[in-house]
Amino acid sequence: MSAFQKVLPFVLIALAGLLSGCGGGSGGGTTAGIGGTGQIASGTITGFGSIFVNGIEFLDIDTATCIIDDSDSTGNCQASLQLGMVVEVTGTVNGTTGNATQVVFDSDVEGAVSGISILNPGDITRTFTVLNTSVQIDSASTKFSGGTAFDTLADNDVVEVSGFFDSAGVLQATYVEGKGTLNPGVTQAEIKGIVSAAPASGAGIGDSFDVNGVSGSNTITVTIAAGADLSAMPGGVVSNGTQVEVRGTVTSATAISASRVEPEDTTIGSDGDDISIEGLITNFVSQANFRVDGQLVDASTATLNPSTLVLANGVKVEAEGTISGTTLVAVEVEARGGDVKIEATVDAVDTSANTVTVRFFGGTLTVQVNNQTQMEDRTGMVSNMTLSDVNVAAGDFLEIGGFIGTSGNIIASELRRDSAASAGDDILQGPVDSWNPGSDVTLLGITFFSDINTDFEDETETGISSRDFYNALSAGRHIKVRDDITTDGIADEMDLEN
Repeated sequence: MSAFQKVLPFVLIALAGLLSGCGGGSGGGTTAGIGGTGQIASGTITGFGSIFVNGIEFLDIDTATCIIDDSDSTGNCQASLQLGMVVEVTGTVNGTTGNATQVVFDSDVEGAVSGISILNPGDITRTFTVLNTSVQIDSASTKFSGGTAFDTLADNDVVEVSGFFDSAGVLQATYVEGKGTLNPGVTQAEIKGIVSAAPASGAGIGDSFDVNGVSGSNTITVTIAAGADLSAMPGGVVSNGTQVEVRGTVTSATAISASRVEPEDTTIGSDGDDISIEGLITNFVSQANFRVDGQLVDASTATLNPSTLVLANGVKVEAEGTISGTTLVAVEVEARGGDVKIEATVDAVDTSANTVTVRFFGGTLTVQVNNQTQMEDRTGMVSNMTLSDVNVAAGDFLEIGGFIGTSGNIIASELRRDSAASAGDDILQGPVDSWNPGSDVTLLGITFFSDINTDFEDETETGISSRDFYNALSAGRHIKVRDDITTDGIADEMDLEN
């Protein structure tokens, strides 16, 4: 299942999310307005309660058909899903609730980590490859499970990755699951791409071919093992130019022994189907010609939200509209810059209002906690943490993941507590409110200043100038700020986010 296929007859799209939170979704509204004879959605899970996808709560998903990595998990769907997974949901929507009839998850790549880049222990993004596919993880927005984490991921760890490919062919991971450590010939592998170097008559049992990924350079050699399942391939062979999904075992960093090869369906519905799709803009030519998660989009007559939104490669958006031929004719394109990430010291706790306030040099930020907020105590003091355990006097350091609610408030989907002695740099990620070029930027009401010592990076973690950073800003654009000296208000790092 390709990035294109992360859409089914259905309704809206999902948004990149942070940990488990009821009231899911991200700021900027929902796509409850789409409807019609065909409805399609694709995006990341942003919360649980049933399942939240793009602010819509799909009820009772355990009665829906549920396919997880080609295995039937019907009846056990919610327990099989994790936040950050890019999923397909088929169903109907009424307002902010929906009824799912089908939920599908299929990872983008599975294999062993190699070449992980840890230039600085304080880095908030890291890169590595899996089966020659470039992957970037983010301490703020990538979700981890299976015993792995941002700080512990290492070469030869086997992982399953889900996310969105950017214009450079880098998979921006929204979800990473640990699957053990590399054991050549045993470790399971999955990759998708276009077939090349197959025999002219097609590859069969014992033959080899190459799979070229999104960037066209991350080639993997595939050998079809004895007894491999080719039943879904036309004529039972693998032909050049075909988009396929390959499953098998890792034999080297750039080779797979395939146990199954099947076509990837790259179609997205039919004429008249209503679609809402989330992803990174790629192949941008003009407002009338670009792609979102692989889907061709014409937004020449669409409403942009916010009105200052600048469409360009690397910008994360949600495009909503109707399929005409193979093009999504968008009626609205909305900025989807990601979720809110907060790492700072607690300033106040209000257990009656279920809020926690953290402090930065430029002010304080209040976050709403609810009964779906996942809490974790890393101090070891309590096993089942509640809001009342957060200790203001002790200066607890909090790591909060969440989203902006429909009323503009920040809702925590995850809250972790560390002791003051374990406190790291202050980090704030969210949408830009305003800025003064070369001087300061305000996000979520908190102002950070920059000076000649501030490092600036673009979406690919490449260093850029202060001028280029400030020129790239727009209202609602998501950025990430790191400040390791919280008494001066001068940011050590400012990053553009997808």
